[in-house]
Amino acid sequence: MKPLVAATDLTRRGQLAVERGLLLSRQLNCPLRIVHVVDEELPAELIENHRELAQLSIESHLQNLKDVPECQVDVIIGRGSSTIRQYAQQHQAVAILTGQHRELRFMDSLRGSTVERILRHADLPVFIAKAPPVEPYQRLLIAMDFSVYSRRAVEFVFRYFPQADLSLVHAFEPPFAELMTGDGTEEDPGERHERELRNIIYHELRSFIGTFDIHTRPLNLQVLAGNPTDILMEKAAVFRPDLIVVGTHARAGIAQALLGSVAQSILRRSPCDVLTVKAW
Repeated sequence: MKPLVAATDLTRRGQLAVERGLLLSRQLNCPLRIVHVVDEELPAELIENHRELAQLSIESHLQNLKDVPECQVDVIIGRGSSTIRQYAQQHQAVAILTGQHRELRFMDSLRGSTVERILRHADLPVFIAKAPPVEPYQRLLIAMDFSVYSRRAVEFVFRYFPQADLSLVHAFEPPFAELMTGDGTEEDPGERHERELRNIIYHELRSFIGTFDIHTRPLNLQVLAGNPTDILMEKAAVFRPDLIVVGTHARAGIAQALLGSVAQSILRRSPCDVLTVKAW
């Protein structure tokens, strides 16, 4: 059976990934492997000491938790995100779990955090644990568009969270809206244009979703005008999800900062855990 891989840096952020991994392994009925990477560039005399302390730290954390399922703990020597990705691929993992990265210094931000590098390069879905886990994921908010990335995200959710309450949201910004103003005697042209565009997008998305292999599960789909991240955060405040799901793609260059701008903004502003799913 394919496992989940929870990567920890031994901080509280990393512990959240481990704790969510334990809960998620029960929810998905799959084993959990916990991994910590010791920097291979450390002096040789420090590597083994760090390795032993890391093993003790993880085991101590697990002992302080209740009802911990059986899991594998591996402390390995390597190079951060690339070693985590290789480890997950080696074990044919279902997904990687990691904690939210800390605020970065300027030079670090140019290279990207370990979490960002995992998100950019990993072919697997990645869960970013932001909140202490209380219960299994039950309410999922999915950022939806017409891309293959959204298709993969929705299909992953339908496969692994068949009982979850889902809300799918598509946000769009009407073109030329600021140029469409009325004279006050009838419906505003901008509002009419927005409504017509929203209806077109809604029906196209319904048709798009109809091509998925998702059987007959009912969907709550909303199409709203506005900035995508702002709309998603507004819906999150109302729907109160425990997981926000977004399809992602990697883009090179500092301007895109290793991820699509919408996905970046969601990761930064989300009040709950985030799942990112790539198309390939």
